[in-house]
Amino acid sequence: MTKPPVPTAQMRGFGDYVGTRTVTVKPDWGLVELELSDWHQNGIPTVHGGVLLTLLDHACGASLTYGSERSLGTAAVTLSLSASFLKASKGGKLFATGRCVRRGRSIAFCEAEVEDETGAVIARATGSFKMMK
Repeated sequence: MTKPPVPTAQMRGFGDYVGTRTVTVKPDWGLVELELSDWHQNGIPTVHGGVLLTLLDHACGASLTYGSERSLGTAAVTLSLSASFLKASKGGKLFATGRCVRRGRSIAFCEAEVEDETGAVIARATGSFKMMK
């Protein structure tokens, strides 16, 4: 079994530690990917739910903080994130798309979905986020 990475000063946060990577952003939309390692698995072994939640949260954040001129350069803090796990995933690469469905003055609402390399939906989430300056 491979070991998780050793945290370094160059890591910007938990997403870097887990290995998520923002691939593409458009207004109110973001795509994030993760190349899975065996340390992303639980004891069954399938991908751990916390890894999937991290991908869903990162995709929502990408759609909010990188996805439009209105929010460019701001940060978002997760207020709530409700997920459904639809299918087990064992390895390969996962892709998460996030979409902002509504923005208020300081609160935004998003939905996200994780798919595997075959296009099968692994998990879905909806959440609310506080936009920070």
